[in-house]
Amino acid sequence: MINALSDKNIHEYICHFIDGTLEEETQRVFLKYVEENQELESFIALSVQGSQTLKMLPQADYPGDLMSRLRPHMN
Repeated sequence: MINALSDKNIHEYICHFIDGTLEEETQRVFLKYVEENQELESFIALSVQGSQTLKMLPQADYPGDLMSRLRPHMN
């Protein structure tokens, strides 16, 4: 749980929150912390959007586009 953010890197919490692997009780405390830090809330919102976009990109298949060049490196 987030008793002191120095106990664990905040970026780890963000990653676990975005991928849905944050424990329920920890998520509750984390969300309370995020509500108190508007800049962090904005950062997470952008990160979630970016994560969703990245999940969709491998589905695109346009010959010669950037994704077809990057796709082999994404796994």
